[in-house]
Amino acid sequence: MKTRSVATYCAALALVAASCANGTDATEGDSVENLRPTQSGTMMPPLEVHEFTTIEDMVATSRAVVRGHVVSVAPGRKVGDEIDWIQFEETTIAVDEVLAGEMPTPTFVLESAGWDMRGNRLQFSNGPRANRMADDGIYFVWLKRDATAEPRYRLTNSQGRFLRGADGVATGSRAFDPLVSQLAGRNFDDLRARVVAARGGRPLPEAVPFAN
Repeated sequence: MKTRSVATYCAALALVAASCANGTDATEGDSVENLRPTQSGTMMPPLEVHEFTTIEDMVATSRAVVRGHVVSVAPGRKVGDEIDWIQFEETTIAVDEVLAGEMPTPTFVLESAGWDMRGNRLQFSNGPRANRMADDGIYFVWLKRDATAEPRYRLTNSQGRFLRGADGVATGSRAFDPLVSQLAGRNFDDLRARVVAARGGRPLPEAVPFAN
């Protein structure tokens, strides 16, 4: 287990701001709570690595933009030390199509907020709900820098997930966000075409120094 402080990793999880149980996400529904026993959630303020105003910049900043579907969701690795740690949730996503950037493998692991050492589910205000089986969506992702046996990714930021609804309409990952509101609510295939056509964006620098 790594020995960085939990405060550092809590910041990292806030930066990821993804897949959080009971988050404020009116557009994506309720989150999954059956992976392991939890106590009441720990609410954390959203703290983003980036904040995007255009889809072009979000595409340019991401390591990859992938159309894919969730094939597994499970508790992941613990980070911290023996007396002070948190646990990620890891979601395995099968790649159906790479829309931008590079994704060299047919599946990838997306890490997101999980639990603190007391078993409390980590939550973020106005962040995406937890990933769940059979989610079909477009994921804007970044390769995490910390070394693991298998590469791990995070969402580029909490704006970076759009799911396909049963009616074929795209739902956004963050409520009350101008860019998400602009892109969500349209036909999912139209959103896919919009992502593919996004050109001329500029990669944004990290807004905070720790962005694993």
